[in-house]
Amino acid sequence: MQSVKPGVDKCVSTEDPEFDKHLHIWIYTPIGLKFDKMDVSCTATLLGQSQETSLLSKDKSSNVCKLNYIFEGPEYKSLGCRQNFILSGDEEETSEQLEVTVHSGSDRNIFALSAISVDDLSDVQPTVKPDVDISSVSPKPFPIYPIEGDTTMPCGYLPIHCIWELKQRLKKKEKSTDCDSALIPLL
Repeated sequence: MQSVKPGVDKCVSTEDPEFDKHLHIWIYTPIGLKFDKMDVSCTATLLGQSQETSLLSKDKSSNVCKLNYIFEGPEYKSLGCRQNFILSGDEEETSEQLEVTVHSGSDRNIFALSAISVDDLSDVQPTVKPDVDISSVSPKPFPIYPIEGDTTMPCGYLPIHCIWELKQRLKKKEKSTDCDSALIPLL
């Protein structure tokens, strides 16, 4: 008499896969500031999600901080995708922005800020498995503007490196019909 162990039922779909977008941002120590000896931190806000960096200093061991943003759902399908289109006169261009405030001291006073268009964050389209060696990247410097004084001239630059990642969203949970102790006899 042969026995067969029960298998596991798998769900198969013929629909197109859906993806959530993950934005990985590395924020480096601002450059060109008059406060070179001061440690600073940043708060980055994108589409209602805010995150804070740890203290960023001139010391190599703490001069970069990684932030991760997750955008779930079909409404973010085109977010981060570079689009080439021409607007007609009656259409209005809308752009999501990463807003970064730069803080100093233990009381975290805001002294500078930057607003960066999502389209300018990365030159690379979102991919399923981004291949990144962070030690070999060259971050883009974005201007930061002072809160007080001459607000039309940058007071420094904030180096940022961004990568968009796609993660497939499961539509249905797998169901198991596995029964550990049962053996099915074959006749």
